[in-house]
Amino acid sequence: MERNLLILWVASGLKPAIKEESDRGFLVGMIIFWLVAMSYFFDILLS
Repeated sequence: MERNLLILWVASGLKPAIKEESDRGFLVGMIIFWLVAMSYFFDILLS
């Protein structure tokens, strides 16, 4: 359940970035993507 919410969070972060096509929107999307990617990475390490 938690992972599905993370995926939705990434998608909601990336959609505005794609629509705006601006550097700021792209950076925000990338930051959110990396935060979630790192949370997955640590989740695998700790489990």
